[in-house]
Amino acid sequence: EEGAELSDDDISKIGRIREAFESAQQADNATDFMAAFKVELYANEVFVFTPAGDIKPLPSGSTPIDFAFSIHSEVGFHCTGARVDGKLVPLRYKLKTGQTIEIITSPTQKPTRDWLAIAKSGRALQRIRQYLRSEKLELGQRIGKEMLVNELRRTHHSIRDVKDSGRLQDFLGMHDLKRIDKLYIELAHGRLSLTETARTLAGIDQTKESEDKKPKAISGFLSRWKGTSTSPVLISGEDGVLVSFSKCCGPLPGEQVVGFITRGRGITVHRRNCSQLKTLDQKRQIPVEWDNQSVSKHPGELEIHCQDRPGLLANITKVCDIASVNIIRADAHHLSVDQSICTLEVAVTDVRALRELIIKIGKIDGVDEVIRKRR
Repeated sequence: EEGAELSDDDISKIGRIREAFESAQQADNATDFMAAFKVELYANEVFVFTPAGDIKPLPSGSTPIDFAFSIHSEVGFHCTGARVDGKLVPLRYKLKTGQTIEIITSPTQKPTRDWLAIAKSGRALQRIRQYLRSEKLELGQRIGKEMLVNELRRTHHSIRDVKDSGRLQDFLGMHDLKRIDKLYIELAHGRLSLTETARTLAGIDQTKESEDKKPKAISGFLSRWKGTSTSPVLISGEDGVLVSFSKCCGPLPGEQVVGFITRGRGITVHRRNCSQLKTLDQKRQIPVEWDNQSVSKHPGELEIHCQDRPGLLANITKVCDIASVNIIRADAHHLSVDQSICTLEVAVTDVRALRELIIKIGKIDGVDEVIRKRR
């Protein structure tokens, strides 16, 4: 009007409003008219209500996770499900315009990487990514600290000892690390040698120590892989040799094991009854045994077939907490409307602890079967 200049975008918006208005005019009453008008006008959005009646606009295809984060980040982090118009729905449920949403939370719930495929809103995706990055950072710090504490204990030292001596501050400055937390992360990621770091902090002259060592029967091979103590395994009576644990069988203390010399990667430890060993060169096998003096924990993976009900994951977490078992990772997937499968990676001291945990989780109401997973 009055010669106003409109951009192409303005003209497009006006056209959408006209089309939406004309389509909604077919409604029988004012209420239906407004409902139809909103659906036409906001085809790429859904408008849902809080229990108090507040309207929350969300992108089309949004789920209870998006709604929870639109309320508050803490509500989103602890969201386990929702009631839509009074009916329980899973996190993957797609919301529709006009529905009233009530979020169900649990203090033990936390975001998983699967949520990135469920959430649609930018706010929810951003918060989930931030949480996962923070959790990964904290996990690295915990693992790195535990590694360093255990390695220093082997030299009869502690974190407090190296702090009081001033060697810790010197070491951090030498490697351009501002805080000890950064050191833990470097150790957890393998960017710094655990053994060399611990011995430097303990004030041990590694050059003199290596000169004093006398060669043994297989010292030529073992010395090549000395320097990174990553497992409680003794190889021909020696410890501190670089080893890794096979993912195909996931050996745990208490199970019979055998070592396999891997070119360029030290020694890989398998369970003695691992089917993969049959395909490997037996000449490259080496006797290994668990070090009974070690207090390290090892990852064990469980596959839990269960009913899809609110609070089940919280029940599983509580059982692990009572058993003093740390959860490294937890993923859940829907198999059907009322059935789910949960993959749980836990840190245990030995195979007996894992078996006891399997029995306890199997007694939870709604759990159908618990299987030790092989990768």
